[in-house]
Amino acid sequence: TGHPGVGKSAIVKEVAERVWSLAQDVDARCYPLVKSAEEFASTLTWALEDDFGRARSYWHGSDLLGVCCLFVDEKERYAQLIALYAWDQFRQVTDSFLSWIGEEYPAYTIDAGIAWENARVAGALVRYGYCIVDDCIELRHALPFGDDAANGDEAVQALSEGSAFGAYAALHDAWFPGLYWNAKRLSETPDGWVIL
Repeated sequence: TGHPGVGKSAIVKEVAERVWSLAQDVDARCYPLVKSAEEFASTLTWALEDDFGRARSYWHGSDLLGVCCLFVDEKERYAQLIALYAWDQFRQVTDSFLSWIGEEYPAYTIDAGIAWENARVAGALVRYGYCIVDDCIELRHALPFGDDAANGDEAVQALSEGSAFGAYAALHDAWFPGLYWNAKRLSETPDGWVIL
């Protein structure tokens, strides 16, 4: 996606700054949570360049109004919405993105994670036939860092063969049955995952 006469790096920077501005408001957050404009610029670059990534921007004339990014596994007919942000004309922009997803990925399992406070995106998803699978488990918790942290650094481990993943794997699949990101997939893509 892009706009004639505007370079890709300039668009990525502009989108990242706008998304970061929105993502600081809990009412606009999607999962995964955005931690900085630079982090979202990396996510957007990945979505534009990786075989599993998809990114769309919405333009009205020369004005950029929103962005949508997906993780897509065509073999498994699975897509995960990883960003849906609109800073102007919210309904028109989100309707356009959700229509595109429905047309491009029919009969796919599509997951979308948002903060429960994000009522506008939740409403748009419901209008487009998405159903709420989980709205009661709160997984956002502060971690106990500092002198009083239980087991110190051993409480947080990178996902690897030498880690406690085997003990966690059975719990993960029991807690989240049928989830695309099951224990087997997590073990095959360890970068970016940690065990608490």
